[in-house]
Amino acid sequence: MKNFTTTAVQINAIDAETFLSEIKSMIDAKFESAIALVLGAQPQQPVSNNDDDLLSRKEVAKIIGKSTDTVDNWSKAGILTPYKMGRSVYFKRGEVYAALVAKNANRLKLNK
Repeated sequence: MKNFTTTAVQINAIDAETFLSEIKSMIDAKFESAIALVLGAQPQQPVSNNDDDLLSRKEVAKIIGKSTDTVDNWSKAGILTPYKMGRSVYFKRGEVYAALVAKNANRLKLNK
């Protein structure tokens, strides 16, 4: 039998019900994404996120499942529109998901 340890975590400024609701929403979104990938469906943007949220190159790479070099290549190819702030580059969440949908649609057309 395995030994399990219990760790207490204290979170301030949020009640337990709200915390559990947020966790459930995150888990639901992950399951929906995983099911969509398994079924070959196009990824859908989580409802709770704003299309104008700015994402870093690293965040975009995680969303598209590629490297930051691919993010740079997609930017140079005009697939993604970069927004520069000083020395940093960001991408709009909605545009990233739209680019993914377009890439997947093109890929599905080529496979037919």
